[in-house]
Amino acid sequence: SASTAASLGALLWPRSSRSTDKEDLTPAATCIAALSSFSAALLKPGSSPTIVSAMPSINSYPALFTLFLAAFFCLIFSVNFLSINGIGQEGTGTKYAICPDSDMESCDCANSTLKMTDDENSIKEIFANSTLKMIDDENSTKVVSFAMSVCGDRGPEALISLKSAILLMSVLTTYEVHLFTDGSQALYDTFSVHVKAYSRLPNKENVRFTFHTIDMNSFLQTLFKPCSANRLIIPRTLKGKFGITQFIYVDTDILWLEDPAILFREFTKFGEDQEMGFAYEIESEHRDESSFYHSSGYSLPIIGPNGINAGVALFRVKDPNRTSDELLEIAKVYQSRMRLGDQDVLNFYGDKHPEQIFRMGCQFNRRSDSKCKVYVTGILHGNRGIFHHPLVAPYHEYALRWNLVRSIPLEGFP
Repeated sequence: SASTAASLGALLWPRSSRSTDKEDLTPAATCIAALSSFSAALLKPGSSPTIVSAMPSINSYPALFTLFLAAFFCLIFSVNFLSINGIGQEGTGTKYAICPDSDMESCDCANSTLKMTDDENSIKEIFANSTLKMIDDENSTKVVSFAMSVCGDRGPEALISLKSAILLMSVLTTYEVHLFTDGSQALYDTFSVHVKAYSRLPNKENVRFTFHTIDMNSFLQTLFKPCSANRLIIPRTLKGKFGITQFIYVDTDILWLEDPAILFREFTKFGEDQEMGFAYEIESEHRDESSFYHSSGYSLPIIGPNGINAGVALFRVKDPNRTSDELLEIAKVYQSRMRLGDQDVLNFYGDKHPEQIFRMGCQFNRRSDSKCKVYVTGILHGNRGIFHHPLVAPYHEYALRWNLVRSIPLEGFP
């Protein structure tokens, strides 16, 4: 409706795109906030006083029409968002992230941003106190390293995952992205060529891409899906060749909902002996029979009551040869009894060395079956192809966010 369009337009267009007032938001941050909030609001039909209070279902045409209308306003009124290096206004020393953990209760903070109002001061107050929170630059991370393995037909999926990270990166941080590929021509055509094109653009010096070729003849390729088990030896490669002692590892089927630097700060919480960080397979302190490790008759040791999920991992590298050698030995000895390959290896290792395992917050590896609260921050993990499911519960949030990122133009990307 006209009133809906007017409200979305007001929310998506800040008072001044060059203001140095810290309470004002850049078009980039505002766009991300409003659309993330809108997606979250759609997940809670009937919640008042949001603009979707009259929409009975995500499958309704009015809901979908309004979502696309929001995307239209985002793209039209936030043109400089389409070519950003990161979010936060240049020169202000301020960066933004979407909702800190302390404010998260089933996306309520996100819903509050879509109240019907045309009053400029009210809009400013809503944003200042809800979705976007400033991060003190004195505590920001200067260099963030993360790695991803990409093989076979996963190129297009990996591009969208990378795009979600790039759109949220800060110009005040340097990002070192290590991409391990199978070196095939097919993957080059669908993935590598686009990443390299982006890296050659001007003013992208804070994002550095390094390509590595995976040994596809290694027995690791038979543990689970091709390239998946490569994460077991990446610590050795990054420490030995680049001196990297801390990095994030992510699967290709993840969607960043905030600056990767925020997850990287979790390393500051590591104890002296902790070397790896994971989220639980199911967010529970007690045995849950719905966990794969209990429902499938799995018999090898696991971490915690229900095991960990290795789709997002933190690695602090101390002695990479010792750790990698032990992980490879576990893989060789127990390969025939493993169901999920490298994830089973990491569970076995963590059960043997619990003092080395850091429990990561579930919002950094939220899956549809992880029983984690609904957060608008962190990382969505669309394992088992959930990002590509129809817009039906419980997958609608995953598909909506994935398709939104895919539709946002980013120079160098298809």
